[in-house]
Amino acid sequence: MRKSIALIKCWLLVLALIAIGALAGYGQIHHNSETPQDEDYIKEVIGSLDEFNILRLALEQGDRGDGQHHPWMDIMKKLGIAQVTFTFKFEWRKNRVTNLKQRNIKFHPVYYQYDVYFKDKQKLKEITNTSLKKVVLEEASNGARRFIGRILNRECLDVSTEGLVYFVLLDDERLPAVVEMPEFECRQSGGV
Repeated sequence: MRKSIALIKCWLLVLALIAIGALAGYGQIHHNSETPQDEDYIKEVIGSLDEFNILRLALEQGDRGDGQHHPWMDIMKKLGIAQVTFTFKFEWRKNRVTNLKQRNIKFHPVYYQYDVYFKDKQKLKEITNTSLKKVVLEEASNGARRFIGRILNRECLDVSTEGLVYFVLLDDERLPAVVEMPEFECRQSGGV
């Protein structure tokens, strides 16, 4: 019975968060202090994206990145990488992420077009010959742990689960990283 109630609570949480907005993003901040150059850049990005692109929709709503520039962003731009996407498998036990494993990583030359990514062996070798892969993996792992914790600590206290989380890093601090809700199913701690 307790297991059923915990499972129902977790699914209700997921549905509520989806209902709040499909753009539940990690690192979205609304900036009111943008420079004219920032606004020009945002307009340029919006104009380059399909009208239904999730990043375009977020930018049109006024969502912006956190404004923190990281050195790996410069490496991404130099290599022609707009976005890196990760899939992590996670385990949640005793109200924390106890295991997080990278299942997939893709390097994209464009924003939020998941079917467009680098497949050329030479380009992938060029990417792995830099420190980029290691640095963005660490950044994404830390971000994914925080994101999972924020979601699961709300309703899944004292239950265990495992699932998948998708995480995105972009090449520019002015852009919001729009991430999807993790896939998970809560279970009582004793049942794992």
